[in-house]
Amino acid sequence: MVGFSNIFEPTLKTSYRPGVRIAGDRSVTAVLAINDAMALGVMKALDDRGISIPGDVSVVGFDDRDESAYFQPALTTVRLDFTEVGRRAVDSVLRALRGEPSGTIPLIQPELRVRDSTGRPLKH
Repeated sequence: MVGFSNIFEPTLKTSYRPGVRIAGDRSVTAVLAINDAMALGVMKALDDRGISIPGDVSVVGFDDRDESAYFQPALTTVRLDFTEVGRRAVDSVLRALRGEPSGTIPLIQPELRVRDSTGRPLKH
């Protein structure tokens, strides 16, 4: 039986194989991964095949895990305040349960944390 987290949780292992395919396609110059763990799996696959990060391929994650700044190279990532996202969502649900108008949930601005895994691509 496959557990819920095994189906939906992107991991290093599940991103390594796509990273291998990306390494074989010299037209790819950048990858945006669904989260930092996936980005790390792609980075490992690229590195194992001699692809320079960011010289040949830039890699960007999404979620700004604490360890992302310590990857080699340090991972450029998008930070979103997930605690605030959750708080606003719960507030909206509670208002709806009380029969109050929920209104529009204000957007939360993501922040790009530029680090060493991105750069201008080399000419191919």
